[in-house]
Amino acid sequence: MRDNPLNWGLLLAAVCLGCAHPGTRVENDSAVNFSRYQHIGVAPFTDSRGQGRLITEGIDSGLRRILHGGADLKMVEDILREHKPDRDFGVTIEALEFLRVKASADAVIIGSMTPNWSAASITIVDTETGESILRAALKPSDRKQKTFTSPDEVVQETLRVLTALIQ
Repeated sequence: MRDNPLNWGLLLAAVCLGCAHPGTRVENDSAVNFSRYQHIGVAPFTDSRGQGRLITEGIDSGLRRILHGGADLKMVEDILREHKPDRDFGVTIEALEFLRVKASADAVIIGSMTPNWSAASITIVDTETGESILRAALKPSDRKQKTFTSPDEVVQETLRVLTALIQ
């Protein structure tokens, strides 16, 4: 097992899925070494309740604790405001370049909530290659709970998944 990176990737995926709560689904490339992403930016989270800012700040704060640093949140927001994501293709290559060079982001998290808050969706994009390295559909941790009830619940479930990947 020690010599085969595919086995380590499969083990990591199993650990990640085990750390996530019921209903949370995580898809990632098993060959990705998440420990190389030491500066992860957080794009403004989108939601219909106007709570995206609280979710964004919570995820950013949690990542700073986990990684002992991170990409500058204000810089990430400014870059994405200036280089708006393309409707069909998402974050542009130009925006990713600026995120990598100016905000020192190795990757960026892009997230949104369903209108009724029954799920959150996050995607992590490598700023150098433009490739999606993780996609996750997050559900509330309590099986009886049909929706997230607060931004903090979304933040906690997001950080639970990210912590399992990064460490």
